[in-house]
Amino acid sequence: MKLFCLVHAGGDSRYFDKFIAYTENKNIDIVPIEYNGRGKYKKEKIAESFDELREEVLHKICMYISEEPYALFGHSTVSYTHLRAHETSLH
Repeated sequence: MKLFCLVHAGGDSRYFDKFIAYTENKNIDIVPIEYNGRGKYKKEKIAESFDELREEVLHKICMYISEEPYALFGHSTVSYTHLRAHETSLH
């Protein structure tokens, strides 16, 4: 199963490095989703609205989705964003 991990406000994908050690032998593939303006996307334009952020997150998640099960993990403002991205993907 893929576990898409959405970075908290102000963070970057390195936050989830410690998750990998806990999931190594449990058939869980940690896939950190980093936002524009942070980490490897530092030079990309930062989303100016939740709608833009939702589309960005959805696009990045869709690059990894296959037939296998997946789950979304996030907290804070990110919870709202990934919920909206998931709702959009169902339509």
